[in-house]
Amino acid sequence: MFSDVKHFWGVELQAEPWFEKDIDHTDLQTQLTLMNPKLLQDNIEYARATGLEKHYFWGVEWWYWMAQKQNDWGMWGTAKELFQDKY
Repeated sequence: MFSDVKHFWGVELQAEPWFEKDIDHTDLQTQLTLMNPKLLQDNIEYARATGLEKHYFWGVEWWYWMAQKQNDWGMWGTAKELFQDKY
C-alpha cells in the first residue's frame, strides 16, 4: 500500500499548552505547567527518534505570544538552540 511513498512527515507536534478555556482565561502558571522549554525539548527528542523526515509544530504562535506579551523568551530560546543543528 505504501510502497510508492517516499516521504513521511509528522504533523501537529505539540509545542504549546492545551487547555480547557481560551488563553485569556487560563493563568500563565497553568500554561507553563502544560508546556514549557523542558517539555518542548522532550517532544522534539521524541520526534527525532521517530526517524520521520520532517515535523510540523503546532503552537509556535504561542511562543511568539509568550515572548511579545509576557516577555518570556524561554520557548523561543529553547527552540533556537534545539534547531540550530538542523537548519
